[in-house]
Amino acid sequence: RPAAGGHSSASASPAAGPAPAAERPRVVTPAVFQPLVPRPAAPRTPVDRGADGTVGTVGTVPSTGAPAAPEATPAAPAAPAASTTPDDPADRAAAAGAGSRAAAPLTAPAATPATDVPPTPALEPPAEARPGTAGTAGTAGTAGAAGAAADGADGAAAGAAGTSGTAEQAGTAETAGARLRRELAAVGVPDALVGPDEPTLASVVARIPSAPAAPRSPGGVLVVVGTPEAASAVAGLLVDRVGAGEGGLVRAGRLVPGSPRPAGRTLAAASSATAWRTGAGGARHPWVVALGVGEEPQHRADAARILKALRPDAAWAVVDARLKPRDLRRWLDEVAGPAGVTWSALAARHVLDTSEPGTVLDLGAPVALVDGAPASSVAWAAALGQALGPASGWS
Repeated sequence: RPAAGGHSSASASPAAGPAPAAERPRVVTPAVFQPLVPRPAAPRTPVDRGADGTVGTVGTVPSTGAPAAPEATPAAPAAPAASTTPDDPADRAAAAGAGSRAAAPLTAPAATPATDVPPTPALEPPAEARPGTAGTAGTAGTAGAAGAAADGADGAAAGAAGTSGTAEQAGTAETAGARLRRELAAVGVPDALVGPDEPTLASVVARIPSAPAAPRSPGGVLVVVGTPEAASAVAGLLVDRVGAGEGGLVRAGRLVPGSPRPAGRTLAAASSATAWRTGAGGARHPWVVALGVGEEPQHRADAARILKALRPDAAWAVVDARLKPRDLRRWLDEVAGPAGVTWSALAARHVLDTSEPGTVLDLGAPVALVDGAPASSVAWAAALGQALGPASGWS
């Protein structure tokens, strides 16, 4: 019999509660679940939504630190539990949402466009840890060592470049003598005086030949040949040095233009020179003859004839060190004449006024005077050292 109120006694028992299937469609709605899905703080995790608004699987985004979480396995459907359902409606909604997420079917991850999630830039290792950095940061010496060990022409070239600095320093010390040799040639010193060994200024000066002494015996004749002015100047120096005295000076050939006729004997032609030489040998003193040569070719020919007639015991030529060696040799040959008088010595003038004082050392005769002073080792060291400058090695 039905109880009061029109209800059956069976409906009051606990087993007659509402069916679970009838309750779940009412609780799981997009309006309750949607506010819990978006996470503004993690934009890198895209959410795949279905056409009906339900949430599918979440794509996996690469991480720079923690490893990716393993894929979730499908959860078993939640069993109805009347006793565990919270009494509060809000708690029931939260519990229902959690159950909905667990019960949602898993689908294959959707392809995520490259523009949705920017790739995480790879961290570049520091410069000292990158391969190849040591090669670029190496010094020239390291590059040379590496190049020497490498195969092929490139490796050999790198090795030579790496050791170029040391080779230059060594080459500087090795070529000091060669550099002095070039400098000596530049100032006119002949190669024969430089020698085959590594030269020094002292060794070059020691090789310079000495001129024979001027004749001092009574009746001896020393002829000084040059321009009228130069011949007279040098002859005046030698008169006292050989002990000829004022009576032992004789002038011949061309005289200094505009000068008064000198006292004593003057030999203007070859005939007068021949006559004078006949009695000159009986004198008690030596003779010094100043033979002046004009600028014209005929003057040089006349001087050659006079020189031959004088039959000198010694013939000195006065040369200007500032002139070209080729011009000086031609002048010496023309004045020596066809008979080929041998030049005993040279009296070089203006040696300290030229940048090539060594040229007078290559004229075929030894130098007796350097700017009026005896051509000693000291005189030549001063003349050559001045022309060489720092390259001479003398302070």
